Amino acid sequence: MSQRRFIDPSRSILTDIRPFYYAVSNTPVRDICGGIPVRHSTDQKPLRICLQGAGDIRNILHSVYSRRKIGDKQGIEFFVNDHNPAIVARDILLLTLASRAPYGHKDRLKRFVDLFFSIYADLSLDEAAGRKLDDLLEELLNGFPSVGGAMSIPALEHLWHVKKTWALWKTNRKSMRDTQQLRDKQTKEHFERMLPGQLATVMRLEVLANCDLAATTTMQNELLHYYQTGSVLKSRSKGPAVVRSLKQSNPATGKCNWTLFDPETKQFLHYLSHPFQLLISGSEASDFQADNQTLLASAKSAFCRLVKALAAEMTKSKVKIVFDVGNCNSFMSQRIPSDIVFDVIDTSNLADNLGLVNMLLLASPRLNRDETHATLWVEFVKAHSNYVNAVEFLNDYLGFPHSMLGTTLIFNVQCHLTAAYCLMSIMNTVGGSVDPI
Repeated sequence: MSQRRFIDPSRSILTDIRPFYYAVSNTPVRDICGGIPVRHSTDQKPLRICLQGAGDIRNILHSVYSRRKIGDKQGIEFFVNDHNPAIVARDILLLTLASRAPYGHKDRLKRFVDLFFSIYADLSLDEAAGRKLDDLLEELLNGFPSVGGAMSIPALEHLWHVKKTWALWKTNRKSMRDTQQLRDKQTKEHFERMLPGQLATVMRLEVLANCDLAATTTMQNELLHYYQTGSVLKSRSKGPAVVRSLKQSNPATGKCNWTLFDPETKQFLHYLSHPFQLLISGSEASDFQADNQTLLASAKSAFCRLVKALAAEMTKSKVKIVFDVGNCNSFMSQRIPSDIVFDVIDTSNLADNLGLVNMLLLASPRLNRDETHATLWVEFVKAHSNYVNAVEFLNDYLGFPHSMLGTTLIFNVQCHLTAAYCLMSIMNTVGGSVDPI
């Protein structure tokens, strides 16, 4: 088991050289700020959140939404790292669009979310979404970062790589005929690979836990359509709504969504990714579930709340986002100023490739030791299905009893293990017992 505790550097290097393109993340959204108390004073320091291996924008959106919902007055500073410049380029584009949501107009907001979700999820775009994407690429190439803007990339080399990605997307959209064959090949390889029997696992079992059989079947059919076609858009015909196939789209229009394409690796988004992982379990599940219990309606309902919160908070200048492109090790140890510590550090599932102990040692100096609520989130999606319980899993991956975390790294651990993934929250503590659940 030692290879799981301390991952060989060659494996990390291989991951850096040949990254998968998780334009839509493969891990579910969660409330990473849930344990942080409400702060009613605007004079306090902003909440600082570090997202490593950030993937897509959902955890950013949900963090802003959850703090706004409970009436938190302090601002939020995000430090966002991903070693793939295409991920960062796509996140900035989507956040730029989301920040302009007409949050004070219900009907306009619904129409806006239709367009937003299309750019977020669809391989094929209709004319309106295609024009909006073209306009955003042009704007970002000429005007990012703006003076006093909410988003920035401090390292000029990283900014160059991100702008290069935007430029390639813009060029690709103007040369659709030349790349149609590649698009069709990627679609066949990645979206038609999934079998109906795998759908429940891919959707994460918690999403289906509170649904009846009819709703579950509907959701599975929606997801199967997405994997078969790469599209969630429904036809505008007056008959029964059907998901529009990529084969029905006109390649001459050039309306391919190139934000779902990594120009460096020539890959479309990873085949395990899908855009419906917005439903979360727990007390806020009802916020992210439409009445008719369909994936598309529920995802759009979620995005309505999320983009509304982001736009409102950015209008008040309460959200700042700093992006970084590169290896997470050097990001944490070198590229963040030494005096910056975080209330929340989320490492996605980087521990699958870098090792749990490595992640603990890397992140522990960066947690805010003055706040007992400061939390490190670690997630696994590999190699844990054979464990009887969370304690056995945690002890094996650490290589020593989990209770030692409380004396060595001053951590308190909660670990949740399911058939789909393992999630751990690791919190500051000044003593007491460690109780994985």
